[in-house]
Amino acid sequence: MREILTVIKGNFRKNKGSFISVAILMFVVSVALTTAFSVIINTNKRDEEQMDASGLGNIMAAIDYQYKNQPMDEYYAFCDELASKMLAVDGVERIDQIPTVVMDIVDVNGEDGNGSIFVYDYKSEYLTYNIYDENDKLLEDFKLNEGEIIVPVSYKSLYNTEIGDKVTLNLVTWKDQEQEIQYTYKIAAYMEDPYMGSSVMGIKTLLLCEDDIASLCEKDFTKEGNSFVFSVHKSKESALTDAELEANLNRETSYAGYTWITLTKAQAYNYMTMITNIFAGILVAFIVMLVVATIIVLGHNISSSIEHDFVNLGILKAVGMSNNKLRFSIMLGYLFAGLVGANIGVPISIPFIAAINKIIRPVIGLYPESTPALFETIISLVAIFVIITIFIAIKLIKISRITPVSAINGGRKDVHFSSLFKLPISKKALGTSLAYRQLISGKKQYIGAIIITAILTLFMVMISDMCIYFSDDDKINDMFAPVEYDMYTYATSDEEWEEKLADVESIIGKYTDYRKFFYSSRYVLLNDTQIWCGINSEPDYVKSVYEGRTCTYDNEIVITEYMTENYGIKLGDEVTISLDGKSADYIVSGYYQCTNDVGKNITMSLEGYYRLVGEPEEGTRLGCVYDLEDDDLADEIYEEITEKYSEEEVYFGYDTDFSGDDSIILALYGVTILIYVLSGIFVAITVVLVCSKIFAKEKQNYGIYKAMGFTSAKLRRQFAVRFVICAFIGATIGIICTLLFSNALLSGILKMFGMYNFTSSLNVVAAIVPVVFMSLVYYIFSYGVSRKMKRVTPRVLITE
Repeated sequence: MREILTVIKGNFRKNKGSFISVAILMFVVSVALTTAFSVIINTNKRDEEQMDASGLGNIMAAIDYQYKNQPMDEYYAFCDELASKMLAVDGVERIDQIPTVVMDIVDVNGEDGNGSIFVYDYKSEYLTYNIYDENDKLLEDFKLNEGEIIVPVSYKSLYNTEIGDKVTLNLVTWKDQEQEIQYTYKIAAYMEDPYMGSSVMGIKTLLLCEDDIASLCEKDFTKEGNSFVFSVHKSKESALTDAELEANLNRETSYAGYTWITLTKAQAYNYMTMITNIFAGILVAFIVMLVVATIIVLGHNISSSIEHDFVNLGILKAVGMSNNKLRFSIMLGYLFAGLVGANIGVPISIPFIAAINKIIRPVIGLYPESTPALFETIISLVAIFVIITIFIAIKLIKISRITPVSAINGGRKDVHFSSLFKLPISKKALGTSLAYRQLISGKKQYIGAIIITAILTLFMVMISDMCIYFSDDDKINDMFAPVEYDMYTYATSDEEWEEKLADVESIIGKYTDYRKFFYSSRYVLLNDTQIWCGINSEPDYVKSVYEGRTCTYDNEIVITEYMTENYGIKLGDEVTISLDGKSADYIVSGYYQCTNDVGKNITMSLEGYYRLVGEPEEGTRLGCVYDLEDDDLADEIYEEITEKYSEEEVYFGYDTDFSGDDSIILALYGVTILIYVLSGIFVAITVVLVCSKIFAKEKQNYGIYKAMGFTSAKLRRQFAVRFVICAFIGATIGIICTLLFSNALLSGILKMFGMYNFTSSLNVVAAIVPVVFMSLVYYIFSYGVSRKMKRVTPRVLITE
C-alpha cells in the first residue's frame, strides 16, 4: 500500500496540472448536474405541494350559463342539481361549489390584456394561496384593502408589473341591458397559483377583498360571484387517474357539456412544470454530453501520461510493482481528483439554483426551494464515477505492454509523416502549412478535442435554432393555430353587418390579396374526454399535416401524436365525438401539429362540425379569418377599418400573438448563455490539457525551429493555428450533425410542449457564431499555453 501512495504522490507532484483540470471538469459537471436536477425536482415538488395546499381538487370545471342572461337563481339551481349527479359517480368524494367572478383583462400596467380571469375572494373558505411582496418575501396575515388586487407572479414577465401598478378588468352585466363596466385596481401583492399561474396559460386567477367582490356583483348577481367553479375531489380509495375520473363523469353526467373550461390536476401540473422540464431537459442532455467530453479528455490525458512516463513506468515494474498496482495507483489518483471536484460542486451549486429560480419564477409562477436535490445528484454522480472507473480501467490495459526492456529506449517508435491528407509545405504560408502538417502527423492527439468541439457545437447550434424559432412570431402563431391567418372578424348584431363587412373586405383588397375562410374552435367530448377542437371551412389550409392526409370529408378528423401517446388513438381509428347532447362517429385521417392544450387537440372541417351539431339556421352570421398575401400591411389595414367602423358595427382584429412567448424566449436565452459559458470552460480546460501534453512532447522540435531562425511569436501563432484548425473541423462536424439529428432531438424534447414535428429554422448566422466562438477560445487559450516557448532555446537540444 505504501508504494501505491508513493506513486500517487509522485503523480500529483509531476502532473498536478492534469489532476487539477480533471477536478475542474468534474466540478463543472457536478454544478451543472446538481443545478439542473434541483430545479426540475424542486419545481415539480413545489407544484404538487401547493396544489394540495390550495384546496382545489382533482378536476376544476367552470360551469357555464345554459343560455344568455340566465337568471342567477335558475343558474344556482342548475349547478346544485349537476353537482348532485356528479357526486353520485364512483370515485368522487366531494364537490366544492366555489363562487367566482369571471371577468376579462383590459389593461395591465399600460399594456393591453388578453384573456379571461377568475376573480376569487381573498379570504375564500375553499381556497388558500401564498402571498408575496415585490422582493419575493412571503407575507403572513396579509391584509387586502378595497381597490387593491393580488395578481400571479407571472404578471412580472407577462406585463412587467410592480407593486402599485394598475389593472383594469371588464365585467359584463345585464340587469337592465347588456353592458360592459370596467374596474381598475392597484396591485398590492403577488400570489403563487399552482393551477394557472404559469405564463404559458391564458386564463389566470386574481384575488380581491370581500367588499370589492360584493360591489362587482350587486347589480346583477349574488354577493358571492357571477359563476361557479366546481372543485371535484377524488376519494382516497379510488385507483382512477384524473383522466379516467373525468371520462367517467362525462359518461354518466356529460358535465363537460355544461362548462366553458375544465382542467384536471394532472393537466395543470403538466402546464405549470412544462417550461422548467423542457429547458432542464435540454440541460440534462447537455450535461450527458459534458460527461462524454470529460471521459474523452480523461482518456487523452491518460494515454499522453503513459506515453510521457513510459520510462518511469518501466522502472517501477523493474523494482517490483505489478501491473495491477500501477493501474490502481493511477486510477485512484484520477478518481480522487474527480471526487474532490464533484464534492465541491454540490454546495457551490446552491447560489446557481437560487439564481435560476429567481429568473424562472415569473415564468413558471411558482416559488420553488433553492436547496440541492442531494439524493438524485449523488445517485447520478455515483453512476458517472462507475462509468469513468470502467473507462480508466480499459485505458490502463496498455500498461501491461510496458516492460523494463522496452523502457530502455524510452518506448520510442519510428516516426512516419505519411498521411492521406498531407499537403506540401508552402513558403508563403509557412506557419500555417507547418501547423497543418503537425496536425495531420499526430492526428490521435487532436481527435478528442475535435469530438468535444463537435458535441458542444451541436448543442450550441440546437439552442440557437430554438431561439430563432421561438423569436419568430409567425412560428409561434403556427404552433397554436393549425391554419395560417392574419386578421379575423366576429359577427355583430348590426343590421347592416353584411354590407359593412363587404366594404371592409374591399378595404383589405385595396392593400393586398387575401384568402377568406371560416375558422373557430370549440371544446368537444372525444370518447368522453374533453378536447379542444379546431373547426375549419377549408381543410386543405391545415398546413401542418405531416402523416396521412387532412380531414377532407365530413366524417374525418386529424389528431396530434399527443392523442396517440396519451389516449391510444391512431390513424384509421373510429372515435365518438359529442357536443351539446349530440354525437357522431369520425375516422382519424392524419397527424398534424398544433400545441393548443399542450397537444391535446383535434381539428375537423366545418362540414364535419355541422354533421355533429346540425346545419345552422337560415340567416346565421359567421365570423371569418383572412390570410393576407402581404401580412406586413396588417397594421395599416386595421387602422383604416377601425377608424371607419366601431366594434359594435364590424368587430375586427389582427393580433394573434400568444401570451407567454416572451418569457419562453427569455428562458431560452438564459439556457443559451449557460451552455455557451459551460462550453467555453470545457473547451478552455481541454485546450490547456492537450496543449500542455503536446508542448512537453514537442519541446525538442521547438528548439530545432528556433535554431533555424523561427521566433517565439511565429511559433506561438503556428501552435495556436493548429488548434484553430481543430476547432473548425470539430465545429463543422457539429453543424453537420445538427442538420442530420437536431429535428429529431428537439422534437423529442419539445413534445412536452405538444410539438412532435419540430422543423429547423437554422440560418447562416446561427451556424457561424459557434464556429467563431470555438475558434476564438481555442486560439486564445492555446496561444496562452504556448507562452512557455519563450523559455525554449536551441540549448534544449544539447541538454536533451
